[in-house]
Amino acid sequence: MRLTFQRIDSGPSLYSWVLQLVLVYAAPTVAWGFVDYWMGLPDSPASSALAYAWVGGASLALALAAARVAPDSQVEGRWVWVPSALVELVGIGVQVRDFGVPSVRWFFFTAGSAEDRGWLVFFVLTLPTLGCCVYSATMWWLRSRAVSAALADRTGS
Repeated sequence: MRLTFQRIDSGPSLYSWVLQLVLVYAAPTVAWGFVDYWMGLPDSPASSALAYAWVGGASLALALAAARVAPDSQVEGRWVWVPSALVELVGIGVQVRDFGVPSVRWFFFTAGSAEDRGWLVFFVLTLPTLGCCVYSATMWWLRSRAVSAALADRTGS
């Protein structure tokens, strides 16, 4: 009697997806908040651009680290952009409806007096959405490379 064992692929994990979403949504932006506070950067388009670069780079690094530690996380990681992008789009729609098109600038840059609440939208919606999109794009790229390598091994080319 011969037993044959097959690897059973459990498929995508909701737990893994939620964990990655929470991590990439919060960690790069919170870290940027500490750096921004520590450096005492003024609200300006330049500091906003620096925030974009920080969050994008940190999200890229998180994706590379997650894929290295848990290669199967690439499957779920490709989809962390969806909820953040939907929330961002809804936020922009509500902002346009309530305050007009010019008010949408607060979603992308913070510059102005301390009384302006644009920083809240920028830090709660836009930066985390950027992080999620960079993370997902990196996971898509890593997954496509892994699939291509597996296909090449299977066909012997």
